[in-house]
Amino acid sequence: MITKQELCAVCGLPPTTLQNWIGSGLITPTVSGGIGPGNAAKFALMTAAGIAVAGVLHQSDRGCSKAYVQQVMAAFEGVSEDWLREKFSAGRTVFLDVHNGVPRLVGKPQFAGGCEGRPDVETLLKELRARSD
Repeated sequence: MITKQELCAVCGLPPTTLQNWIGSGLITPTVSGGIGPGNAAKFALMTAAGIAVAGVLHQSDRGCSKAYVQQVMAAFEGVSEDWLREKFSAGRTVFLDVHNGVPRLVGKPQFAGGCEGRPDVETLLKELRARSD
């Protein structure tokens, strides 16, 4: 499970933005937080991956609408970590978009700055996994 703080650290999303997304019902933690230390809201790995990807997109020059945040999160919740590993093995690590409810990943561009604003899902997933309990 990934805490809100860990998730924000991985994707660079301001904690207030993540809290606003939760407060507005845009996203829902896997485990709701309680009062007191050690009771933070937590997210399952694939949910956190979707939020991290949406967070990177949101922070980019292109931005990311609230509706698209939900689409991205749902797309990642609908696939397994094994599915992602298959894509990574084929050299597809960069998030392009959601197609038919599934994340579409492409290879890293061969030119400088080619994937600006496009999250490298493999890198995000490694960072999230390293922080998960």
